[in-house]
Amino acid sequence: MKNYLIKSIDGLLHDYGRFYQWRDYKTFNDRKSVDHGDFAVYKLFDNKEIENYYTDINDYEIIYEAIKYHNKYIVPDDVSSRLMCNIVRDADKIDIIYQHVIGDFSNQGKGVISKNVMDTFNKHLLINSIDVVAEADKLIRTIALIFDLNFKYSYKYLKDNMIIEKLFSKLSEKEKFKSYFDEIEKYIERKIGDE
Repeated sequence: MKNYLIKSIDGLLHDYGRFYQWRDYKTFNDRKSVDHGDFAVYKLFDNKEIENYYTDINDYEIIYEAIKYHNKYIVPDDVSSRLMCNIVRDADKIDIIYQHVIGDFSNQGKGVISKNVMDTFNKHLLINSIDVVAEADKLIRTIALIFDLNFKYSYKYLKDNMIIEKLFSKLSEKEKFKSYFDEIEKYIERKIGDE
């Protein structure tokens, strides 16, 4: 039961920094303001706001790390609970992808895909935000989040809810992205098939 409670707190508070980020900077772009994972743990733990949500200090390190590292490019090897970090990271990535399905991203896919983004995608790696130049790069970076998912359940969720197909259907320049989406779908199938 306690693990479920920690997962719930991690999930509930992982974007805690977003509220302050919008209030103080009027943006959700970490590159234009602050890292929202770092800002969340600052507000929750340095300012002791965590006590409003959870009081068992024995679990604070796990909660701290899951929130701090949910949006990082790499999770350090020495985290207390890689499981908790990976659960929150997968949920966050799926949410980001899904936001592109339900949101109004009218510029989605505009421009040319840069060579760095293309090369990184072809290696099945996460794309660093510093390599993103055009809207087309942002789209490829979004679907490349799939390369960093940790659980078969996450891949099955994407497939069962047809999230990749729904995202592709919203694109105005489908032909430009077809090979990328085909690769993502094959990757998901392989991950679901892996035992």
